[in-house]
Amino acid sequence: MMAWALVSLVILTVILMLPEIVRAAVRKRLGGFRHRYNQVDPQRPLRPEHRRSVAVIGAGLAGVSAAQALAERGFAVTLFEKEAQLGGKVGSWTTTLPDGSVEPVSHGFHAFFRHYYNLNRFLNRLGIRQQFKPIGDYMILRPKGDHMRFGQMDPTPVLNLISLRTTGFWRIRDIMFTKARDHMNVYMRYDEEKIFKRFDGETFDHYAERTHLPERLRLAFNVFARAFFSDESKLSTAELLKSIHFYYFGHDHGLAYDYPTADFQPAIWDPIEKELSRLEVDVKLEHPVDTMEATGEGWRVEGEDYDYSVIACDVAAAGPLLRKLRVPVPTGAVQPGQRYASLRLWIDRDLHHRTPPFVITDRDEVLDAVAIVHRMEREAEDYVRREGGGVVEMHCYAVPDDMDDDTLLARLESELVTFFPEIEGYKVRHRSGYVQQNFTSFHAGLADRRPGTSGGLPRLFLAGDWVKLPFPAMLMEAAFTSGLMAANAIFGQEGLREEPIDTVPPKGLFPF
Repeated sequence: MMAWALVSLVILTVILMLPEIVRAAVRKRLGGFRHRYNQVDPQRPLRPEHRRSVAVIGAGLAGVSAAQALAERGFAVTLFEKEAQLGGKVGSWTTTLPDGSVEPVSHGFHAFFRHYYNLNRFLNRLGIRQQFKPIGDYMILRPKGDHMRFGQMDPTPVLNLISLRTTGFWRIRDIMFTKARDHMNVYMRYDEEKIFKRFDGETFDHYAERTHLPERLRLAFNVFARAFFSDESKLSTAELLKSIHFYYFGHDHGLAYDYPTADFQPAIWDPIEKELSRLEVDVKLEHPVDTMEATGEGWRVEGEDYDYSVIACDVAAAGPLLRKLRVPVPTGAVQPGQRYASLRLWIDRDLHHRTPPFVITDRDEVLDAVAIVHRMEREAEDYVRREGGGVVEMHCYAVPDDMDDDTLLARLESELVTFFPEIEGYKVRHRSGYVQQNFTSFHAGLADRRPGTSGGLPRLFLAGDWVKLPFPAMLMEAAFTSGLMAANAIFGQEGLREEPIDTVPPKGLFPF
């Protein structure tokens, strides 16, 4: 055992001395960090000979992705959305403050990671990311000030694992002399079929306990797990291993991400609405789909006939709709996970100036993250410049099942001072909060009951973060890319050229 520890130390020393060699070797081993999933045939036509019609149900990232791709190719697209605005969980609306001013509010902060290849390509084409800013650091706040930072870590796989050691996330003695020694390599061994067969039925909480995962590394992973709207006691270990590959060991961007410098509506959705209008997409807001049936030639949606349909609504709406249609594909996993909450406060204090604009927290009971909105969005910045104080947003990504909504929102406010004691005694000028349960469940044992792009019925396709993709992708990138997959399925039926889809490497450095 001591010999293994000595060998490990030697290997680590060599790696630290030769980072450029390691970077080149890792890139070669993975076949590059950006992979093209599909082979696009340039000989195929772009547009159908006869115009086809498509009903897209749901105007979040998945629905907009499918609608835009189809309309760009000459399809007549109708986009149905039950809410009054586009965006789904990235949408925005307004609230009225006591002084009569109208301020924007949204579902909560979203990080636009740089390996969101397909989403970022779309946003770049519309010039949207030009107004984004990079986050200064990825930080986990702890109640007693023992903060954990990722911003200075090397972004290259293998080197980033060494960075975790040098910054105190794990120690050699915590691994070499415990059961963890035999399990740490699993984080770089991603192979979807084998990982899910082996680990999907086990919760991450159980896995971390069984493998003696070092305490600080376990904390980081637990915090990471809740970002997928699930407690570690419920989250599938396979899903977490997929997310670690997707976010950390499958590219060389590290945990760096960007964020919009204005509210989501002007920053993202106004230009997207303009693009949909240019493409003549018929957008029907406040128009939920109550009636939908196959016609033999296509689909009748809300009394109108279409050649194709794409179900791209959130999981809470998609599950009942798919079961009503009796689709012959697995739907048992098309169900929401735990509740989540977002609470935005307009207060009379400002938070510590050295705190990044968005931080993860090692929750006391419910507080998972805090966004200092007036350091990110110009609308909140204008308010603070005019009135003083601050605008903060608190998130709980996985609400305890036994906690009612009112108690939850009150606890969020009280826990804020735990992490930011400098605002103790703060007064709330206005609050806007909500609790939802419409994010996909990634709990243990659900992978085999998740449908793919095909709806199992003629000319019906599925898109959303609840759809199983044939490559690793998570959160916004998964939702947006699923829309491209649905569009490509329709292009395939029409004999048309597919849209390119890029992914991180489909397998880890040392796959099973």
